[in-house]
Amino acid sequence: MPRESDLERDAQAPSSMAASTRAISSLRRAKRLGPRGTLALRTFLMECVGTFVANLFAIAVLFACAANVYDAQGHTLMDTATGPAMPPGVVAVNPVIPDPQGTIPLPTYPGHKGAISTNHLYVVFPTDTLLVAMGIGFAYAMGLTVCPGCALNPTFTVASAIFERGPWYKAASAIVGQMVGGIAACFTMYVAGRGVFQTHGPDGNGESYVLGEFPKSATTASLFGLSLPRESLPFGATFFSSVLFTALMVMVVTPALNSPAGPISLNMQAWVVGLVITPFVLATGPLGVQSNAAMYMSALIFCTLARWPSSLWGAAHGYIVTVLFAPVLGAMLGGFAIAGWGWLLLDPQSPLTWTDESPQDAVDCESSRREMLA
Repeated sequence: MPRESDLERDAQAPSSMAASTRAISSLRRAKRLGPRGTLALRTFLMECVGTFVANLFAIAVLFACAANVYDAQGHTLMDTATGPAMPPGVVAVNPVIPDPQGTIPLPTYPGHKGAISTNHLYVVFPTDTLLVAMGIGFAYAMGLTVCPGCALNPTFTVASAIFERGPWYKAASAIVGQMVGGIAACFTMYVAGRGVFQTHGPDGNGESYVLGEFPKSATTASLFGLSLPRESLPFGATFFSSVLFTALMVMVVTPALNSPAGPISLNMQAWVVGLVITPFVLATGPLGVQSNAAMYMSALIFCTLARWPSSLWGAAHGYIVTVLFAPVLGAMLGGFAIAGWGWLLLDPQSPLTWTDESPQDAVDCESSRREMLA
């Protein structure tokens, strides 16, 4: 332990030494926060760092997949700008299409006129949905590996506080840490990858090309985790889907991490969660399901600070309401469903467990119960 004279000498040292001394003093003062303060600070730092790692890699995966599609589309548009004819035997579009200004009679169509279409090679560029789902799942596995035992998601944080009756100050510090880590991940990726989607355009005089700004739209906001549902999906549909699939995810993750045969190690827990997230993201993306409010809200706050359009706050029929409330409701329903399912299968008072009326039935039920718990 350093002596007081050593600390005084360090205070007169160069700025780097003085900064180190202040850091040590801050850590010593942190020990005087008491059990609650120490637990809250530890929870905040763990959730912040874990969320930063998970969200940074998840956003990087979104950037990489979008960049691949963007480059492929650019090359194809350059190669087919003149509209080459389709190969023989391939019908791209109808030879005659309705056109009010056309000269070909079409009695069965409104306007009764049509025109011969020009063949062009159209290529559809679907998003790399499978790669995105795998990337997000493994990104959260990496975050949980760095900070084992964390939630990295307010949904599971609130559910744990309710069903495990944990201290609410711990849940609050965890959610704040998740938000701070998510915002830091967005800013980091924006600085590192903003040049990926910047394009050259003509200057004011039209004499040369200059590098434009990073496009700020709902599409680019989705690269940071602010994924909006399709406009065709009503509010009720997205809210119901978010509640339903969040409850199902809780029902899958919770038994996997708390098996009756014995808990698995923290390192394995991280990859179990990652494997569960992968098909979840893959299946629920088109439905507008959002189960991680911290990722969405941190991206929304980042986009606001980075001067994206303020209309994102009320976009997609008030989608922010679904983000804030549906996952928590889904987590609660999933928890009650797990408790009810466990009672139905394992509790002696359940109608599905054995009775003393038939000894042979009791033996069969006991065998089935042991197999299930194995």
